[in-house]
Amino acid sequence: YLIEDRQKAICDRVRGGDGADRPDDAENIPRNRTIREQVIEARFGQGKYRDDVLALWGNACAVTGCSVTRVVVASHAKPWADSTDDERLDPNNGLPLVATLDKLFDAGLIGFDPVTGVMRVSSTVGAHDRMLLGIPAPLRREPNAKQSAFLRYHLDYVFQRETESNEPPARRYFESR
Repeated sequence: YLIEDRQKAICDRVRGGDGADRPDDAENIPRNRTIREQVIEARFGQGKYRDDVLALWGNACAVTGCSVTRVVVASHAKPWADSTDDERLDPNNGLPLVATLDKLFDAGLIGFDPVTGVMRVSSTVGAHDRMLLGIPAPLRREPNAKQSAFLRYHLDYVFQRETESNEPPARRYFESR
């Protein structure tokens, strides 16, 4: 109930339902109504984006092959906050991952070689945890050219090679420039 209320409030706000313009939100809201509604749906893990990401990988996790789609998350390789509207909706910017792998991927603790799909694991994940998590494990197939570009971004700006910082890697990169 509360989640539905929150989703409705966000959708109403984005659609201009409350009449208030918020400067911090303005740059993140697409101007085209159709794109705006697709972006809203995609952000909640629903709709066409998720379906398209799953379809690219045979409706199963890109790593494990788990086909229980209720536990598979459409995870963005290039983070939502760093993506254009088109990139946010591009299924090539996503991997369907079981929840544990999704969290590791989002946290930059795993990444994938953009050509081979071989999983890379941050040095901050110890041997014991790797064993418990069953990592590294490669993608079930090599990425296509568009997926490769997004996976390259993830390796360059999200993946944590040897860092212990709690700050997201992309933020560290951009603030250090």
